[in-house]
Amino acid sequence: MRIGFPPHRSPHEASHAAITFILLPVGGLAVAVPVEKKRATIKSIFELVSTGIHTQRDGVEVPCSWYKCTQPQCKLREETIKEVRAGTGLLFRHLQKCNNSLYCSLALESKHSVISMLQPT
Repeated sequence: MRIGFPPHRSPHEASHAAITFILLPVGGLAVAVPVEKKRATIKSIFELVSTGIHTQRDGVEVPCSWYKCTQPQCKLREETIKEVRAGTGLLFRHLQKCNNSLYCSLALESKHSVISMLQPT
């Protein structure tokens, strides 16, 4: 078994490659099978309570979700956090107050962190 990366046409595509391929022998041929890396995301820390529609000021309706914090020391109790579209800003802001060490580790692992942008792929 050999672990490798698929060929890329440009440095931009190479920097955004997050899928690792494993070459498996099948009938004398090597077949590339994608392997996804599982890592903790901000949304896995919170419990999804419900989803719905949010109406913006201009009348456009967009999807939204309500999350509940699952940290034992959380002071929100049963209150929910509303995130519009696929946003995570309010979840990160709450986690920073609720559990700062977990916030720091998730922020560093985020694909938008400065450290992950500087790492070569």
